[in-house]
Amino acid sequence: MKRVLDGLEPKEVFYWFEEISRIPHGSFHEKELSDYLKRFAEERRFSVKQDEVWNLAIEIPASPGYESRPKIILQAHMDMVCKKDEDYAFDFEKDPLSLYVDGDWIRAEHTTLGADNGTGVAMIMAVMDSKTVKHPPLQVLFTTSEEVACTGAGKMDDSWPDGERIINLDVFRDDALMVSCAGISINEIGWPAERGSVSDPEHMQAFRVGISGLKGGHSGESIHEGRANALVVLGELLAELEDTEAFACLSASGDGLFNVICTQAEAVIGFPANAAEKGRDRLAGIGRRLREAYLRTDPEMEIEAEPVRMEDYPTQLSPEAKRRLIRLLYLAPTGMQTIFDDPCTQAGSSSNLGSLKEENGKFRLVMSIRSNTEFRHDDVLRKYRLLCEELGVSLVTNRRIGSWEYTPVSPLRETAARIYEEQNGEKPQVIIIHAGVEVATILGKLEKRGRSADAIAFGCNTPGAHSPKEAWQISTTAKTYRWLTTILEEAE
Repeated sequence: MKRVLDGLEPKEVFYWFEEISRIPHGSFHEKELSDYLKRFAEERRFSVKQDEVWNLAIEIPASPGYESRPKIILQAHMDMVCKKDEDYAFDFEKDPLSLYVDGDWIRAEHTTLGADNGTGVAMIMAVMDSKTVKHPPLQVLFTTSEEVACTGAGKMDDSWPDGERIINLDVFRDDALMVSCAGISINEIGWPAERGSVSDPEHMQAFRVGISGLKGGHSGESIHEGRANALVVLGELLAELEDTEAFACLSASGDGLFNVICTQAEAVIGFPANAAEKGRDRLAGIGRRLREAYLRTDPEMEIEAEPVRMEDYPTQLSPEAKRRLIRLLYLAPTGMQTIFDDPCTQAGSSSNLGSLKEENGKFRLVMSIRSNTEFRHDDVLRKYRLLCEELGVSLVTNRRIGSWEYTPVSPLRETAARIYEEQNGEKPQVIIIHAGVEVATILGKLEKRGRSADAIAFGCNTPGAHSPKEAWQISTTAKTYRWLTTILEEAE
């Protein structure tokens, strides 16, 4: 079989990446790749554990003379985000990725490449297969479904992680050394969607108020930019309308995900027929004010009020259900809550309204909180709990992942930074992100057992993650692999 990546250096890294690219490995579909990696380790006579969600823990003895050095956990995730160009025929559960070389870049034909985090997996495989790389005792943790809120790592047995140092290889830049990430909680706010019949529907006029055209973005990486959240805008609109107009709320919803700033929301409201024109004019005026307020961040925002058939909405929310809806959307702490750095380029804590649905007689509002410290996470979550108590609605935290907090003293960070500067003639960019990596989950498992670990994360230059534009810069790979292997040799 012709190998697309033949001739690229370091050949061992590109060889193993091409091998795993032939095996489908989307989130929750990693069993075949997990079994392949398990056989790979067993063939080299390493001890391997595999759990029911296909996480792997592999024990690698130290090189001669390195037995007394601190044990290092090498970690990467197996799963990839599965996205393809529209109308391109491709089955991510069956088809191998079609790789090609484009100058200094590796890409996949019309699909995501899986460099996130296949580059990390391939570099670790190269270390495992090497007869020349010197290293202390290693534990390799290959995890699953990282792209879905670190689900695989979260389900891993708490007793598995075993090491005094952690090197995570899930960073998209070749010039950066990550030293902290945010924790996240995924929460659900619920309350009864009490309804009653619309009185005198023949003398009512309904309007669908839609909010669209928002920029959106990642709820961690983009939250400090103040971008509009469609559910927040809907709350602002309804709260201002409520000040001057009597209206019935017939429905409300917002489409989105917990980790994405919501870009679409709508409500259907009803005015008495004799006040419909006044109400529509009022909606138009509020819409103009909101568009002006968000002009800097969301210049393409659209707020439209279109007449709809009243007969399609035989019931309306009760006054109490309407009150709870508007006050939650309007009063909930959203966006950046605290600033992490002086240039204001990153949030320290934040919250995001992801989606609003009415199902089975109940509203469900999905909300997430991120923070780079546990104190601020607790603080924001407490504000939500107090607000929910005041409004008489429920709040359930479905999942919480702790933060990887910055550690002022880190021998591993100092060693890694020194080696990078020696090899490249400049210092690495030390970064802290307002998103999550699995280091936080692994540290949490160690903490449950009264243990701690010194941790860093880095990687190759792989822009365009989670889209068919994803690419891997070939020339950064030797640089990153050399950095990794030298850290393994010199870390004490």
